[in-house]
This record gives sequence, C-alpha cells and structure tokens, in this order.
Amino acid sequence: MSLLGYVVVFFLFCCSYALNLTALFLPKWLTRIIPKPSYSETNYGLFKLCSSLTGECRPFPGPSDCTQEERFCQLW
Repeated sequence: MSLLGYVVVFFLFCCSYALNLTALFLPKWLTRIIPKPSYSETNYGLFKLCSSLTGECRPFPGPSDCTQEERFCQLW
C-alpha cells in the first residue's frame, strides 16, 4: 500500500473516532418534539435525557426506567 493509502485510512479513522466520541457525549440520539399545546422537546442520549420543560438533564436510564420494563437496563 502506498503512502497515500495510509494517509487516507488514517484520516478516515480519525474522522470516525471523532464522530464516535461526539455521539457518546451529546444527548441527541433521539429527539421527541411535542408542538401543542405548549412546546416541549426531549432529547435522549446514550447516558442522559434532557428536557426543555425543566431545562435539566438526568442520567438515562434511571432507576425508575428500569422498573417499568423487564431487562431494559440490562439490555441498554
């Protein structure tokens, strides 16, 4: 493999690594928007859940999420 091939593979690896780290730390894997009667936006990330109603983020899944559905936390 030529030097150009190694440079391209290294560049692709660095981009992939940066995107993976970004996806881990940003809580926007899934967004639920409720437009009416009052606007509400909830963002689910890999480790936290953020709500526009409270303006706070909390760990996800939490203990209350684990009791509602069998094995949800184990699979998460």
